[in-house]
Amino acid sequence: MGLVEELEGLQKLRENGALTEDEFATAKAHLISRSTSDDSSAEIDELRRSNAIAELDREWAMERENYMISGRYGRRYLPTTGGSVVGAVVISVFALVWMLTAWQAGAPGIFPLFGVIFIVAGIGSALNGSSKAQQYRDAESRYQSRRAELMSRR
Repeated sequence: MGLVEELEGLQKLRENGALTEDEFATAKAHLISRSTSDDSSAEIDELRRSNAIAELDREWAMERENYMISGRYGRRYLPTTGGSVVGAVVISVFALVWMLTAWQAGAPGIFPLFGVIFIVAGIGSALNGSSKAQQYRDAESRYQSRRAELMSRR
């Protein structure tokens, strides 16, 4: 049994009332003083590596939120370049239909110009979504590289 398991066992005994605080402290000190072997240092290194990986995972989960976009009804999702392009095409088609309908109906000149505003907004939205998608892919790549580096350490 390794140092970590032995310390966890002592902790459980203390929590169950089988050891007093003084007995726990004495037993813990004894285990730690005894753990100067190579096995213990390897276990400590493994714990440090595991903690570093867990911390990296938590940081990535928080960073990932920065790249998310709020959609309809508050649903959050990660943007994709394809989704951004499809959105721009849909908005542009709507804008063209709007402009043609307004011109054919003989509406005042300002109404067809709303279509141009829609097109510009659609293109801006597509560029923003594509940019965020690329930023996310870059950040995820950095995270995966760092995680692979931590995993390969022995």
